[in-house]
Amino acid sequence: MMRLPRPWSFVLSAALAAPLLLTGCASTSERADRPEGVPVLLDGVIEEWPDGAAAIADPSYLYFRMSVRGEQFAPQASDRSLALWLDVDDDAATGAAVDRPEGSLGVDLKVTWSPPIIAGGKGRGVAVEAVSAEGKATAINRASTDLSIMPTYASRWYEGRLSRTFTAPGLPTQGLLSSGSVRGVFVLNDADGKSARWSDPFTVIVPEVEARTPSDNAIPAPRGVRVMSFNVLKNSPEKNPEPFARVLRALRPDVALIAEWDNTPAERIRDWFVTNVDASVDWQCVADPRGVAIVSRHPLNPLPLGTLALRPGENERPMTVRAIGAVAFTPAGSVAAVAVHLKCCGSAGGPEDRRRIEESRLINAGLRSALGTIKPPTFIVIGGDMNLVGSRPPLDLLRAGLDANEQDLSVADPLVLGDAAMYTWTDPASEFGPGRLDYLLYNASRSRMLDAFVLDTSRLSADSLDRAGLKPEDSAASDHLPVVLDLEAR
Repeated sequence: MMRLPRPWSFVLSAALAAPLLLTGCASTSERADRPEGVPVLLDGVIEEWPDGAAAIADPSYLYFRMSVRGEQFAPQASDRSLALWLDVDDDAATGAAVDRPEGSLGVDLKVTWSPPIIAGGKGRGVAVEAVSAEGKATAINRASTDLSIMPTYASRWYEGRLSRTFTAPGLPTQGLLSSGSVRGVFVLNDADGKSARWSDPFTVIVPEVEARTPSDNAIPAPRGVRVMSFNVLKNSPEKNPEPFARVLRALRPDVALIAEWDNTPAERIRDWFVTNVDASVDWQCVADPRGVAIVSRHPLNPLPLGTLALRPGENERPMTVRAIGAVAFTPAGSVAAVAVHLKCCGSAGGPEDRRRIEESRLINAGLRSALGTIKPPTFIVIGGDMNLVGSRPPLDLLRAGLDANEQDLSVADPLVLGDAAMYTWTDPASEFGPGRLDYLLYNASRSRMLDAFVLDTSRLSADSLDRAGLKPEDSAASDHLPVVLDLEAR
C-alpha cells in the first residue's frame, strides 16, 4: 500500500477574494475516491479544498489552486503567462525582494506557465526557476520538481502540486524543502511578460518533509470486460517491442483502443500481439492508416462510422478524422468501441481547437448513425488521445446524447495507480508538464464501472513491478500512459 503522509497543514488566506482569484467550482463527471491521508486529488476539480485555502502542504507536496476572474485559457498554451512566486522559507531577507501593500516577500522560486518568448508571442509549457537576491533566475529541471497542473484545457479553476524533495543550488533549505512556512503570490503577466494582476499573498505551514515512497499497489486483475486506451508513440511497439509487450501482458485488456500505430495493416498489428503478448489468443484487429486501431481478444466486427472528413478550406484537401469503430463480442457482453485521436496542439479558440470541436461532432454523428444499424450493445466505449490542450467542448461534444434516452456518455476518472493524480501524458524532456490528454467514455445506463486506473510504472515499487513482470522504465516507452477501464453489465 502507498505510505500515508502525516497530516497536512494549511492556513486560511484572503487570496481567493483578491482580484486575480475567485471562488466556486462545478464538477461535470463522477469523481474517483481520494486516497486516505492525501489532502488533494489532482484532477482539476477543487470541491475537496478547505474554504479559503489557496495552498496546502503534506510531507511530500505543496498543493495550490488558482482562478483568473473573468478569464479562461489553457495554462500552458496562452499569450498571457500565469506565475506562482514562492518565498520558500517565508523570509523576506532571502530571494528577490517584492514589496506589496500586504507585506514583503523574498521570492526564491518562480513557476511560470506559458512563459513569454517574445513580445506579443505565445509561450509554451512551464518553466521553473530559482531566484537570487539580485533577481538572477536559474532554470531548474521541471521534471525533477514533479510539477503538475490540472486541467490542461481552459477552465475556471486550476490546481497543481510541487514536490518538496527536489534540489536546486542556492535555494533556501528552510520551509518548503524541510519544515516551517512558505509564503506565495499568484501573478498574471501580459504578453510582454510584465506583471498585470496580483493575488493577495498566502501563507502555508509545511510539516517535516518526507520523500514520497513508491507504491506497493498491485496491478488490479481484470473484472468484467477490460477496455484500454493507449497512444503508442509513432509505431514504437514495432521499434521497441519489449516494454509494450510487458505492459500489455500485465494489463490483459479484452479490447485495446490504439493511437499512433500509423500506416500499418490490421494483420501486422494482430501478428505483433500474437508474437509479443499472447500466442494462445486469436487476436482480432481493425485498423486505419491514420494510426487508430482496435485490437480484441474476442470476435470483432467493424462498425462503419461513415465518411469522417472535415470540409477543406480554399486550396486544401479534405481533412480526414482519426477514428475507427468496431463491435467486440466478449463473454461479458458486446462492446461497441471507437478509438479516436483528435487533432493535437494549439490553444483555446485557436484553429487546432476548432478542428477538435468539428472532429468530435463528426465522430459523434457517425457513431450515433452506426449504433442505429446494429443490435443495441451492452457497452458503448469511446477512448483515445483527445488532446484537450485548448478547451473542453471537444470531450463533451464527443459524448453528447449517445447513452440511453439521449443522455451523455459518462467520463471515467481514473487515478494513476499508486498516486492521487489523473495525468495520462508525461515527457521529462518536453517544455510541457504532465497533463490529462487521454479519456475513456462509457454508457453508464447499461454498464457499471468496476475499476479504472492509469499505469505509470515509475510510481510503483520494485516488488509491485516484479509481481507484474514490469520494469520501472516501461512507461517511458511512450509519452502517453495506458488508461484502463473495467465494466460490468447492469
